[in-house]
Amino acid sequence: MDFLNAIPHKDGLNILKQKLYEKLEHGKFVLIDNLNKAYYTGDVHRIFFDNAGVLTFTFVVPKEEHFTKWNKKIRILSNDNKIITEVVTPEIQFVTGVGGEQVLKLTVSGKAGEVVFKKDEYLTEYEAVELLLVPHWEQISSLQLALLKKELEDIDRDKNIETQINLLSKRFDDREKEVLEYVENLGSKLFGLVSTNQKAILELQSN
Repeated sequence: MDFLNAIPHKDGLNILKQKLYEKLEHGKFVLIDNLNKAYYTGDVHRIFFDNAGVLTFTFVVPKEEHFTKWNKKIRILSNDNKIITEVVTPEIQFVTGVGGEQVLKLTVSGKAGEVVFKKDEYLTEYEAVELLLVPHWEQISSLQLALLKKELEDIDRDKNIETQINLLSKRFDDREKEVLEYVENLGSKLFGLVSTNQKAILELQSN
């Protein structure tokens, strides 16, 4: 998922350094149009240090809202409405169906995975990946590799079984052919023997 990179506002930097937890308990995000006017304010959903230790804000622009303004900036405010950061965005209209989860990262480092603030218990897609999956990605990758190896071994085993079955089938076919040839040869010999005996019997009778 894409995210916005930002640097702290001059006042926001002091807040982040000194009173990070206290001042961001009820953080807000503000959408600013291309005339530099605010047109929507909402709650920040979660503030945490991602797995690289970078301060991350997630918030949701409601998809059901139909904004006709062209968005130019996003501003993050502290509890007392001090600007933490303001970042320029690509010009976009958050019309109905556009919006959803937004991610903003600040050049402030901390303990990876540490949550500074959360509005509620549910996790957005990005938060779920960053907070739950990424810390265990090495184990997940190892498990995926082990499963792939097992799958390849099963394929090899199945191929070996198929090869053995084909070999056995060929042996049966060859054996059946040998038996048929033997029976055919035996039948010819018996026929020849019967013919010879009949000839001998006829000669004896004529004498």
